[in-house]
Amino acid sequence: MPRIHYRVHHIVLILLSVSIFWTLFYENTFKIQKDETFTLFITANYVDTKTLEDTIQTQFTENGIRKVEVIVISQSDTYFTTQFMTRGLLDSDLLILPKNLLDQFDLNEQFLPIQSALISSISWTTHTLDALDKPHAMRVYESGATNHLRFNALMAETQDYYVVINKDSVHPETLLNQLLLSLIQP
Repeated sequence: MPRIHYRVHHIVLILLSVSIFWTLFYENTFKIQKDETFTLFITANYVDTKTLEDTIQTQFTENGIRKVEVIVISQSDTYFTTQFMTRGLLDSDLLILPKNLLDQFDLNEQFLPIQSALISSISWTTHTLDALDKPHAMRVYESGATNHLRFNALMAETQDYYVVINKDSVHPETLLNQLLLSLIQP
């Protein structure tokens, strides 16, 4: 009888080892990596996130983007500061923020400059916020006037909104500029 008990322990140990191995293998092989995810942080009251995520996903699949995440939060939300400091500044690749929020930052320290070739390729007159003589933020929504975004967004009508490129993004600068261009009217 002790031999059967001894074998049962071995069988349970082997089954447990095999299941742990396959779980770890699956997680590491098929898990979406940070460089395969594009995150867009938008300060707005409403954005149709599903449509926007699908549009970006379709356009940039060949660039290795497997997952698109759009985070939308109103500046008047109770948890805005927490979401902005954690999800916005730490996780996001591009951010669309109101000017009053951008005024609190040294643009050169937190954000990458936007390529001047991208700005010159746009047909409408752009307004930028510069740091060290380089454009770091581009206005995409003018208060009470013009929305240059390719998607519908309900924003505070009394503020101008700018798009910026997060310096902590893991994506190459050229891809980030292409993604930025895909969000605005040509």
